[in-house]
Amino acid sequence: MTSGIVLGISALLARVALGDAVVGIYAPVLIFMNPLSWLSLFIGAIGFVYLQKALHQEKISYVAPLVSSLSIITPVILSVVFFHEGVPVMRWLGIWLILVGVIGISHGDWEEGLIAGFIKHFRGEK
Repeated sequence: MTSGIVLGISALLARVALGDAVVGIYAPVLIFMNPLSWLSLFIGAIGFVYLQKALHQEKISYVAPLVSSLSIITPVILSVVFFHEGVPVMRWLGIWLILVGVIGISHGDWEEGLIAGFIKHFRGEK
């Protein structure tokens, strides 16, 4: 999960760094000289290392959805908090659905997961 959050932060920094860049012949030079571009690259590299470590320790079917979803959600939430960007209701609904999916994935298979735990609890099973 750490890699998804770190990659999301890197994406947000890249957006801030490239926000004023004008597409043209000098754009690569301006991007290269921007310290936020380098910080974004460094943080992205750290996220990549965390991703590789997670892929080495867990199944890809577990890691890939978590990292993907968290790397999408993190910049949205940070942009709302730090830049006071407005987010439409339907986008918030999508974010909540992604979070529900992350929670479902992080609690394992259906038989052993969160839903099964609730069912067992309400049935009085242990």
